[in-house]
Amino acid sequence: MQSQFVFDNNSSIPLRDITVKAVICNFFADVSCKYTYENESSDLLKSSFVFPIEYGATVYKFEVEVGDEKFIGSCRERLEALCIYEETMESNRHAFILLEDEEMLDTFSMKIGNIPPNERVFVTISYFQKLNSVCSHIEPHGHNEIVAIFSMPFLLNSRYVPKNYGRNRQFGKPFHPKWSSLIPYSFHFSVNLSSSSIIKSIASPNNQISVEYLDDQHRSAKAVLFSHFDFTEDFILNISYENVENFLAVESSSSENGLFSSDCVLINFLPRLPCLPQSNVEIIFVIDRSGSMDGDPIRQASLSLLILLKSLPMGCRFQIVGFGSNYSLLFPEPQDNTEKNINKGLEYQRNLEADMGGTEVLPVLKAIYSSSLVGSADNWRREIIFLTDGDVANHSEIITLISENSKCTRLSAIGFGQGASTALVSGAARAGNGRALFVRDGGNLREAVLDVLNCCLQPWLTDVTVDWCLKRDSKPVTSILQVPSGVPPVFSNTFTTFAAFVPPGKGPLKGEVTLSFKLRDKPMSIKAQITQSVVTPSSRLLHRYTAGLQLLELIDQYYASGSDEDRALIVNLSIEASVISPFTAFVGLRPKDLGNLERVSVKIPLGIKKHVSVDYLDGVPLRNPCVIDRSLSLRPGVDTVFEETQEIDAIVTIAEVQLFSGAWTWTQKLAKVLSLPTSKKDVLRKQFPDLHDDHWTTALVLAFLRLKEIKRQTEWHLMAKKAHDWLVSVLEEKRADEIISAACRAISKSI
Repeated sequence: MQSQFVFDNNSSIPLRDITVKAVICNFFADVSCKYTYENESSDLLKSSFVFPIEYGATVYKFEVEVGDEKFIGSCRERLEALCIYEETMESNRHAFILLEDEEMLDTFSMKIGNIPPNERVFVTISYFQKLNSVCSHIEPHGHNEIVAIFSMPFLLNSRYVPKNYGRNRQFGKPFHPKWSSLIPYSFHFSVNLSSSSIIKSIASPNNQISVEYLDDQHRSAKAVLFSHFDFTEDFILNISYENVENFLAVESSSSENGLFSSDCVLINFLPRLPCLPQSNVEIIFVIDRSGSMDGDPIRQASLSLLILLKSLPMGCRFQIVGFGSNYSLLFPEPQDNTEKNINKGLEYQRNLEADMGGTEVLPVLKAIYSSSLVGSADNWRREIIFLTDGDVANHSEIITLISENSKCTRLSAIGFGQGASTALVSGAARAGNGRALFVRDGGNLREAVLDVLNCCLQPWLTDVTVDWCLKRDSKPVTSILQVPSGVPPVFSNTFTTFAAFVPPGKGPLKGEVTLSFKLRDKPMSIKAQITQSVVTPSSRLLHRYTAGLQLLELIDQYYASGSDEDRALIVNLSIEASVISPFTAFVGLRPKDLGNLERVSVKIPLGIKKHVSVDYLDGVPLRNPCVIDRSLSLRPGVDTVFEETQEIDAIVTIAEVQLFSGAWTWTQKLAKVLSLPTSKKDVLRKQFPDLHDDHWTTALVLAFLRLKEIKRQTEWHLMAKKAHDWLVSVLEEKRADEIISAACRAISKSI
């Protein structure tokens, strides 16, 4: 079930409007959200609501205006902030506080109190985030199109609380909004974009956007939402860039004290590596089969599993694991990619249902990690593809487990549907050194699964290092603090981001940053030149973003240790950078009071008893029974008519009839998809009289994919590679290419 923002009770001050203004520069966004409340009653009112912000975003600003008064959010230790808020409430003064859930790092709670009658309140929350991106390969022209995805989540799925959930929460039960079918507030959105690359297009999958390019080179633009937004889905904006640079280097200097006295350097590498897929890998596909996946989600998961099975390279091993309240493995251990085993996988795929109850993530991951790697003696490695549509409360336990096993097993995660937790999916992938992708309603899950599979098959890079060769006035700069301290995973055509705090000095920074690694023992490197200084506004976005990256590392460290020392590091950095964390909060103060309140040191006993609520017992997911029907009605797959009226999907059909070898045999079903006559004699060219039917059929399918389905190349690329390899194995490569060229001409005539 999904929840939307609501106010807490009948005495709440209503939210009237949300206005979002964003500035996107290349692949980073500075977002300002303004919430307008209005008290039309004759009483002092309060309000609170729980809302999501994309995981990894750095929340750095919280300001409130009431009449002629302005309140500035001061970042304080969490209990200190709560004490200030409660004392202010009790004295009938305006009170404001912003909190982040201590485990679910994409979930926030805002409270405002003692708002006088007939008064409006304007609350502004600002954050800075790196945009997710995907690479589209367009083979005929050799262009790589990078799509940046700006996402504003507005829906929260119910947080499933697992059985025997034993981690001690220090600040009570998880944040959870109430559900409401009434949305009494409006939404406005605008964004200014600038890029060092050509902006090819700006679009929203489910909303109408007006776009105005501000220059002839299409490197700057403005976009405005002009259709109605009803909060039944997350807001998504896709920005397509052409001719993206291999890297982006930005340097920001500051003359302030403390953290901001250092210069800050941010590097965005975009490696383009040779296509050298490995086969000595175990692919474990973990599928959420809980009840919330019923209908279209499980149908999409089934089709994605079909394409994945057909795309597995020869020589690899695979396993399929379904989970809910319990879990089940297709095989006792991962099996070789043989025709017999693939057929078992396809039988599992055809019978896939969302019939396994709740969302117990931890037990299934423990079972996978506890099993030994079958091919470990032969330098095999294990890749997990984790697919879920929901969220659970025990993020810290899950992320700690994944991190502990990341040296031998890489985990990538896919969030499917509206309201999938960005904290769970992105946090799991970050801990597992993998990719994180999200597929909202209407998106292509198969493309995401195959995108992740392509990353899984990329060789693991070794000896990965970052060398900061920086100079100031021709003198080397030392004592550079790299963030993150460890090297994040490096994938081809995927951004890898590094940042660093650099000691200040006179004169601009110059030099280069080098990302070095070995690909199958071959040394390779990518260099980024620092050519100019870019001074950011007084908000110091790069410093705060870098501090946010460092906070994520420290939070992982605290999850594993639970020590007071690690917690203190989080609190100190959060306050110094004025960036919210699970152990700090923004509390609204008058500007004149900002310096009057001394910081209070509040000792939190780590053994505090976990807050328990009846809504969170026995692994029962939070659900409002009166709105279950509405929840299901949002899923078109619930009605059986949906499947009957589905158009034939060419890629799915081609995958269904592909042989294990990679070849295709002529059938009427295949001919219909290819839009060719059903009689073989009308298609088979006399140009190759000795050619076997399967050879010509396989060439026709490859030609069809290249000419008609190029935009979906991510989905069929691995299937086509298997087919091409088979064709080359039975014919010499030159003859295979001649036949494919003839097939392209045949397909072109049929278009």
